[in-house]
Amino acid sequence: GHASLETHPWTHIPPMTTKGPKLGDAASLWNFTPSPGWTREEARILKLCLLKHGIGKWVQILDTGLLPGKMIQQLNGQTQRLLGQQSLAAYTGLRLDVDRIRADNEALTDAQVTRKAGLIINGGDKLTKEEKAALQEASKAKYALTAEQIEAVDAALEEIYGARTKDDEEL
Repeated sequence: GHASLETHPWTHIPPMTTKGPKLGDAASLWNFTPSPGWTREEARILKLCLLKHGIGKWVQILDTGLLPGKMIQQLNGQTQRLLGQQSLAAYTGLRLDVDRIRADNEALTDAQVTRKAGLIINGGDKLTKEEKAALQEASKAKYALTAEQIEAVDAALEEIYGARTKDDEEL
């Protein structure tokens, strides 16, 4: 249930009104509540990095320098929130449409899945290598990025890099 959201102060951060959703942002990210310690902009940058480098590619994402001060653990936790599920096994190393995965996960009812703190959790045994491989193939088939999405991600990241370099020069 969503009642628990009310008790957390960080859910009441007013939405940023300066700009509407940017390229590559599903409207859903605008009602998305990041983990504590994350801004919406950081959540957006993480999402773009996941689309560019792949889910679980934490070292490459940290190496971009776009999320200073974040640890692998935090990237992992925020990615779970972006996807709406705890296990990333089906997506590891893949560049996938994060918003569509979350939308599909949000559409699943509590009769179909078990959730803990709003994230779908896996019951049952640990996956075998074969099961994991099969899940990843299915994910690729279902959620692969289109050429347009890849271009939009690259353009959005270039814009962020450009803005950061300009800021550095002005200091």
